[in-house]
Amino acid sequence: DLILNKLKQDNRFLEINPCSIKRIILLCGTNNVDQILGIQRNNYNNLIAGYSGSNKVLEEAKMDIKNLIEYLHNHAQLCSINVVNILPRESLCRNLVINELNQFIFYLSQNFTYVNMIGTELNRNLFSSKDGDRKSIFFSRNGDDNVHL
Repeated sequence: DLILNKLKQDNRFLEINPCSIKRIILLCGTNNVDQILGIQRNNYNNLIAGYSGSNKVLEEAKMDIKNLIEYLHNHAQLCSINVVNILPRESLCRNLVINELNQFIFYLSQNFTYVNMIGTELNRNLFSSKDGDRKSIFFSRNGDDNVHL
């Protein structure tokens, strides 16, 4: 919702002729993954820490993704919207949430002709090992989030 609201108020975006937009590429982040988890930080690597796999915040995050994609499509109906999967994190629990959000993005790509999912992990493992562990060498160690490429 935050990204969509910012986009609706971005004059630079709104000034672009929608007919000139051929392709949109989205790289979604993981800012609300911790809220979705709803567990203490020291349990992020504990798969049995109590994450249920479904909650209100997760459903809201899915709707935020869908609403953003629909807004972009309504704004520039002739373009394709390419969504890069959400990149893995170092925490096992966080990756459970990220996997669910990626499954939802895949669902959107299968059900809306204008949405394509760009998968970096499935059969490629660009940023994670085949065991699902993130390849931290590709992520910045500057700061405390260790998330950004």
